[in-house]
Amino acid sequence: MPAWSTICDWKVRIPDFAAMYARARESSAELLEARALRRAAAATAEDVQAARLEVDALKWAAAKRFPKVYAERAALQVEGDISLTVMTREEHLERILAHQAKLGLGGPPMTIEGTADSG
Repeated sequence: MPAWSTICDWKVRIPDFAAMYARARESSAELLEARALRRAAAATAEDVQAARLEVDALKWAAAKRFPKVYAERAALQVEGDISLTVMTREEHLERILAHQAKLGLGGPPMTIEGTADSG
């Protein structure tokens, strides 16, 4: 097994290794999920607290290894009025160009399709 510093170096320098490493971490998160489910199912009245601790630790590790799937999601609650403005593509482009001009950002005029207007 290579040293941890070598693995970290490979992740930075070798894109294929970094991709394989990421996939391996995702797979290990799935394994942790399976272990957590087995442990929870095997819990008894005598060891329920220990089982809960073990399951929580496995869930935490899975969330760190594959947060897109296993991380807890925070709920966002918005209170108050929300104002929405429906615009056409042309109106949206005009608003963007006005903001760019206000900020002093130049550049070629844009067409509705989003490409530079050649004249």
